[in-house]
This record gives sequence, structure tokens and C-alpha cells, in this order.
Amino acid sequence: MTTQIRQTFEQIKAILADAGGTIQNVVMLRSYFLNMARDLPAFREVRQEFLVEPYPAATVVGVTELAVPGLQVEIEAIAVLD
Repeated sequence: MTTQIRQTFEQIKAILADAGGTIQNVVMLRSYFLNMARDLPAFREVRQEFLVEPYPAATVVGVTELAVPGLQVEIEAIAVLD
């Protein structure tokens, strides 16, 4: 899970860079996990590699299924670019 979460943050970072922003432009994260008890600690650890204070608002939700088969996590980021 650590790898999948890290890859997701890297994709968010790349998308923001293409738009002229950085991960620091993120103001809200929504994360969806198939196994929250197992994955939340990994998410918290990896999140610290990418985000610094002041941290964006965040919501974490446990779900029974995601839209793409095989995914264990989905992270949605809202960013504000100047």
C-alpha cells in the first residue's frame, strides 16, 4: 500500500506541475480506502513525505469498492493556483 499511495501522490504532484503549481497548492484531500485499518497508517506516513504545514483539510473514507479494479486507494486533491 505504501507504494500505491506514494505513486498516487507522485501523480498528483505531476498534474499540478503541468498546471504550473506544486503540491503546496493543495487545499483539500479526499482519500478512499478499501481497508482503512490496514492502510491509514501508511497513508499518514507517506503524506508526511509530500505535505508540510499548514496541511490541507482532509477527509478519509472507508469504502467497499473503487471504480478501477485492483486499486486499493483513491486520493482526490483540490488545489488553488494563483
